[in-house]
Amino acid sequence: MSRKPTKKQLQKLAQELKPHLIGKTKWDWKSWLGIGLAILGLVLGALGLQVKPTVSLEPPTSQEDILTTPVEISNDGIFLAMKNVEVSTFLVKVGYSSGNLTMEDIGVGYTPPGETLEAGDRQTVSFHRLLPAPKDGSFVIKADIALVVSFTPEYLPFWKRTKVFRFIAVPEGKNRLRFQPQPASNVLQEYEKTRERLDNLQRQFQHNAP
Repeated sequence: MSRKPTKKQLQKLAQELKPHLIGKTKWDWKSWLGIGLAILGLVLGALGLQVKPTVSLEPPTSQEDILTTPVEISNDGIFLAMKNVEVSTFLVKVGYSSGNLTMEDIGVGYTPPGETLEAGDRQTVSFHRLLPAPKDGSFVIKADIALVVSFTPEYLPFWKRTKVFRFIAVPEGKNRLRFQPQPASNVLQEYEKTRERLDNLQRQFQHNAP
């Protein structure tokens, strides 16, 4: 019958195994600095995720002109500001009373003052600012438009974030339209393809210019 090890024997065994189970770590100031920076990065990353851009629409100021719809762009986050804010207008499909049709084109952009939206800030701009009315006097009869909001969270200048807000025009009474939110679907990918195509055309034009 085997005998149980004594307390003294167990203590001796623990002392012999200790160097193999616990590494010898030297905690100097560099180690603590690295840990502090890692923790700071995690905290800023978590705060950056809570930065929440939103786009909402108010009723048009003129019932006969959907482009008088005010667009409210806001930062609904709690702590960090949105920096380098840029709002691009992507025309998925826009039809006019003249019969003209615009598809997969980029309209006029918008940037708030200082390209910044502090936490809780709101900026309102008319759709006329983002999609100017045609010079021939025609008006919009159908529309599928996306507002692409790009920004970087405060203190995180290398983390560019993008969010898409898509709206379509739906009938509301006789000769009246209103914008209705829609899922973004694959609009961001189409927007990026369109921007790349337009950028390439501009570079070719500049290259061929005398």
